[in-house]
Amino acid sequence: MSEQPDKLDYRPLPSRRGNTTIKPIDVERAVRWRWLNGWLVLVITTALVISGTGGLIWINTRPPAETAPQQMPLFASTILSEISDPNVRDQLLALDASTSQAQSVINQNPRDPNGWIMLGHAHYDFIQMIYEHAPNGQAYVQNLSRWIQASDAYSQALALDNFQPLIRSDRAVALARYGIGFGNPFYSEQALAEAETALAQDDQTLLVLLNVGRVYALLPEPRMADAERLWRKVIELGPTSLQAQLAQSLLDGAKP
Repeated sequence: MSEQPDKLDYRPLPSRRGNTTIKPIDVERAVRWRWLNGWLVLVITTALVISGTGGLIWINTRPPAETAPQQMPLFASTILSEISDPNVRDQLLALDASTSQAQSVINQNPRDPNGWIMLGHAHYDFIQMIYEHAPNGQAYVQNLSRWIQASDAYSQALALDNFQPLIRSDRAVALARYGIGFGNPFYSEQALAEAETALAQDDQTLLVLLNVGRVYALLPEPRMADAERLWRKVIELGPTSLQAQLAQSLLDGAKP
């Protein structure tokens, strides 16, 4: 995996998502684990209630070898060895289960972009948690494909509704992280193109600015001046917001 600049602080960031000014999605909101909205609250609550039994099932019953990798939760041995917080494990398990629920929504109506967004967020948030809690372990390496799965789901949503700058900026970050994980500049180039399109569509939504700044910082040749300019703009536009706290932590050297 490509090395980040020496100045980066590898302490976990706060939640990547926050309240934004972008128009809310109708029908069903996209799953965002840190804000536990909609049906994901039920999924996580159920997972916590049955965590004792669920944990035993997860640890002691492995899927058959022929099961497709994207249908399996992260191997229990890797989770246990690299992520000690049981709450994080519960959230990972719930997020893995939520991909199946999102797929069911898609199967019912593949022309609804919201189902694809839900699927994209489930994959994104799963690997994002590992990125924050165990970025240098095998758990992250084993699940790098989650970034491209998130990107593919977002791409389907954008094909159905092209003007979604926040979703486009999420896709850009997913592509950038996938590209840097494999050292593949092709994905970094795609990430940059998506990021700049998102910024051209919306340069006022705080999370779009944060995400585009992350992409600039994750390029093979980081554009840190551009990234820092966007993060400072976040602080100027919403000085008391969660996004401003995230922007400040990035300016202080936290990993993008």
